[in-house]
Amino acid sequence: MKSKKYIIPQISAQSIIASAKQKDDGYSFYFDTTDVSKEYLVEDTLQDDCPIFYQAMCLLGEDPNKAEFVSDKLRDVFVYVDFSGIFDRKAAGRVLDYQNIAEYMFRPEGITLNFGKEDKKYIAFERSASMSRANQLSFVREDVYESLRERMMLGMNIGKCQLSKLYAYNALLFTSGKRHKESDTILNDKKIIVIKNPESVIEKIKTVTVNGDGSNNAVRKYTRSEEIKDITITEFDGEGFISPRLADLLDKGHNSFQIRMPYIKGVVHKVDFAALLSELEVPFIVDMWGNKHNPADVDIILTDSMFKGLKWMTDNGLLWAEYLERCKKYNHALYVSGKDKVEPQDTTELNYQFLNTLSMTDDEFRPKDLPLGWKGSPEYDSRHWITKTTETEYYRLVADNEARRRYFTDELNEDLTDDRRKFRAELIAKNALFIDEPIYAKELKDKAENLLGRYAMGKLLVAGDNRYLSDDLLRLIAYMVKEAVGDGVAYSRLEQEFISGNFMYAPQPSYEKSDFYTILRSPHIARNEEVLVKPMVPGELREKYLSHLSYVIMVDSRSLIPERLGGADFDGDMVKTIADPLVNKSVIRSSTELPLLKIPTEQPLIADANDWYERFITVKNTFSSRVGQISNAALSRGIIAYDENTADEDKERYYHEVETLAILTGLEIDSAKSGIKPDLSEYIENKRARRSIFLRYKTIAESDEAHK
Repeated sequence: MKSKKYIIPQISAQSIIASAKQKDDGYSFYFDTTDVSKEYLVEDTLQDDCPIFYQAMCLLGEDPNKAEFVSDKLRDVFVYVDFSGIFDRKAAGRVLDYQNIAEYMFRPEGITLNFGKEDKKYIAFERSASMSRANQLSFVREDVYESLRERMMLGMNIGKCQLSKLYAYNALLFTSGKRHKESDTILNDKKIIVIKNPESVIEKIKTVTVNGDGSNNAVRKYTRSEEIKDITITEFDGEGFISPRLADLLDKGHNSFQIRMPYIKGVVHKVDFAALLSELEVPFIVDMWGNKHNPADVDIILTDSMFKGLKWMTDNGLLWAEYLERCKKYNHALYVSGKDKVEPQDTTELNYQFLNTLSMTDDEFRPKDLPLGWKGSPEYDSRHWITKTTETEYYRLVADNEARRRYFTDELNEDLTDDRRKFRAELIAKNALFIDEPIYAKELKDKAENLLGRYAMGKLLVAGDNRYLSDDLLRLIAYMVKEAVGDGVAYSRLEQEFISGNFMYAPQPSYEKSDFYTILRSPHIARNEEVLVKPMVPGELREKYLSHLSYVIMVDSRSLIPERLGGADFDGDMVKTIADPLVNKSVIRSSTELPLLKIPTEQPLIADANDWYERFITVKNTFSSRVGQISNAALSRGIIAYDENTADEDKERYYHEVETLAILTGLEIDSAKSGIKPDLSEYIENKRARRSIFLRYKTIAESDEAHK
């Protein structure tokens, strides 16, 4: 089912600043969108329905469930302001002037806009994570601002706090998703419970990390450091369980759900924990406050790492039951923002970042004697090379008539919601000659050209799939058992089936089985982030209760595999499981004991959530993301570092720089919650490494594509 859309206008901050009037105490802002000279500066965007739009509709006295599929009800309630070219640039010259003027847009007086009815004031509000990366912030009409903020924060008083985290978690209400219509029936402390996340300390790990400059600045300089240190990990970070009963109500046939509620986020996996605990003769579950629950009554088990508002709830003197009552009072609900794919996958895509760190030969990538065009399918060549899967898929799209037909008819096995596509698939199944009709031929041609373009940009298909990264869910059940009845017979039975070391469990793979697999995660910067794993032999309980989770790969978090994958957690992080034998061979070839790249945890700065200036500084410091720039800087250095012909002294220096950039990437990503960004001038502004030919080509190709 397609998501409802709301029309939300978007204006650049520079356009609003151009209309600013200087006063004795600063600037005022007035922008009339009906002015014919300014109409072109306003773009009506279509935004997916989300919890904050639902709340706004309730405030307006409208029934969100009866809104049109494309609704203009919020067109003069929200406006998205694009600050590109202001806070994402160095503060100098005209940009500095823009930054100084833009500050006044965040004052309580706000900005005045006219959308065709009358002048209205708009106040700086919130933004989603994607809006933050795009330098955008929502402004909301003054008459709904306070009430909307109250509903968003459940009426809690949140003053001095880690303000950047508050913004990050308020942003959850801007996440599009499907609202569970019967949420009132589960919003109680018997149906949704919270259990503690266990922690483990892994001792004496060889690490590379970075140390800050000791300042309290929002931008900090970091220096590389090699250390032997103990690593504390949060097990099952960001994941929990959902009962089969509720999972089937949300979307029958799916097994893993990314959920959102006020200050709650993560992934819940469909597991019949009640039946498993009954089989183990464990009569109850103990929540984090010591309360006992009948497993048959519980629909969602959250780990406390999923409950981002725990401290604020406690500070406001609320019990968990009262918190959920607040959710009902303000008409909040359980939202599903993502879910597993039910269609089997047998390929995944490697990009140039992954290819750069692989230790492979020319012939492993593509033998020199292969033709540049194929008369027959590459799959019939007995050899294997890394580009073979992509070339085979391209051949199927353009020259293999049976494969071209299957491209459409295979959709009949899926739960199609598009009646037109279903009709086309049925038609081609009845008469294969229709495959050359324009409606079919054009889609196949476009698909082939897209594949070819991605091939040229270093994006290659290989055997494998994409999955949610997960801790060992059987061990999470065992933790619940231990909390309830201790580590007796039931716990011991589960313990025998735990994942350990570099073993993994990925149910129902569609690719050929192998002795080893590689796990990769984007963004991928350094060779240290390649993880080699071995498939485990699942035991009886694992097969019975977890083998349906075909979109999940389980590892032992205590093995530090998530830490090696750029500090991944389990709240929806996707990884690539690589089954291609040459890729795995390349990883084995370079799998010397590389140090763990440890991203330091920066404590967010404390600020007052009710102070407009503190909010302005926080928003300013969390705008934009330079992950792409860091990746390009790392690629230029990685080409030198991972080249066997590079002189040893240069190799070591660039190795160290690539490792440092991988850690700084993590800090840059975390800055959305910490408000603290790394100083990248040494790597981005002072370009010691020559930019690669590939990156120059990629820039030209992307520019050409953008102009088409």
